[in-house]
Amino acid sequence: MLSRIFHFVNHSVLALLPTAGFSYQLAAKKLEAGPTLRALQKMVDDLGDGQWPPVADHSGWPEVHMPYHDLAMRTGPRLTVTPDQVSTDDVVNAERIGSFRKWMEEELTCIEMDGVEEAISQMQLRQKYAMAACLGFLRHAYRWGTVPIVKLAQDEEHVDFPDAIEGPYTLIREYLTLHCESGCMYTLFYCNMDPKTEQLVYSTTRNQMKEIQETERWNVLLLYKIEQLAIDRVYTNLARACDAATKGDIRQVIRLLHLVNEGTKPAYRFIFNNLKEHNVSSKWWLPYGQGFYGWTLHNRDGISGNQTLFIRVMDSLLNLPTNEGKAFADKAGTEHVPDADWNFVSAIRAANLRQYADKYPELDAEIQEAVKQLRLWRMAHIPKARKYESAPAPERKMMTAGNSLITEVKFGTPTETISQMAQMFVARLQRRLEQTR
Repeated sequence: MLSRIFHFVNHSVLALLPTAGFSYQLAAKKLEAGPTLRALQKMVDDLGDGQWPPVADHSGWPEVHMPYHDLAMRTGPRLTVTPDQVSTDDVVNAERIGSFRKWMEEELTCIEMDGVEEAISQMQLRQKYAMAACLGFLRHAYRWGTVPIVKLAQDEEHVDFPDAIEGPYTLIREYLTLHCESGCMYTLFYCNMDPKTEQLVYSTTRNQMKEIQETERWNVLLLYKIEQLAIDRVYTNLARACDAATKGDIRQVIRLLHLVNEGTKPAYRFIFNNLKEHNVSSKWWLPYGQGFYGWTLHNRDGISGNQTLFIRVMDSLLNLPTNEGKAFADKAGTEHVPDADWNFVSAIRAANLRQYADKYPELDAEIQEAVKQLRLWRMAHIPKARKYESAPAPERKMMTAGNSLITEVKFGTPTETISQMAQMFVARLQRRLEQTR
């Protein structure tokens, strides 16, 4: 298998080696690497164990942890009902939620808690990710109690999670520098995907029709594949461009930014080509794709596309305001992002390549090309978001996975109907598009 060799400005070498999972292994000689490249390398080392996107090892479970894995594999059919069984009756839904939670609690009693946390401390990183994916999946399942999610669960302000889940999950979050109550891209997306088969390890829809299964799978796979496409041609070249700028090598910055722009095209194209009805059904996405990844407890958010590293990298290259509207130095609102990820994106923003655009027309042309591509992607995303977010789901309140419940108090606009919620969501996307300049 041939490796692709890139020479840095400082003549150190970066080899990007395709793996069996079609992700990339980053192996860098760190001689005189600049701050952005070092941040990228540390992210790949600390979060990906030398590979990107991170891959979990679901094959080497310690014996004391096997009951968690077995339980997660059996959870989907217990948790998820077929479309004809979905109910708007609170009595029916209360019985379903209570029955599911009781079942999980009983299943967890077979776990010998002595040794569970010690075994976590002895795990390799990829094993820790497998455990994080498993526990994150079980926590979301227990939190909702039924899929599709329902109003009764959305109205809950607090849930007492079983100690057998909560203790180990708290510990593993500390190891992985995760600060969110809910799952995140790393636990429920990247490390819940088998890179060889491109199938979910833990699924809520295995007992459902193929169209529903594919909707759940592609909801995750779309964002997983973007990371595979971006690590080589986007993140690596952009890190090199940022470091070249600190040395005053503007010609190298221009050349590398051109490579970045060429590299983003396959990522955007992948979204355009695959966010289609035959992969992600607009009829089934809200009930079987999106809802499970929400959270709402303690007014905390779940998993959102805004947390995707690729989009945050592009926003940082262009020095756009964060999606939360906060100063970038304020880490509030980024609890779903591990520390090394945050530091890499911060390094890109700190380099501020746009500051050179007025003085160097060729560099400005590359910046404007990056703006154009991101704007085109956001323009194309708005009508798709309207279609997917406005699908009827009478069993639940209006909610986006990444922004919890949609209320007039929270967003300052009426959200009593699906149409109003979709209009609010589209208006927010439109504002983001207007900022992309």
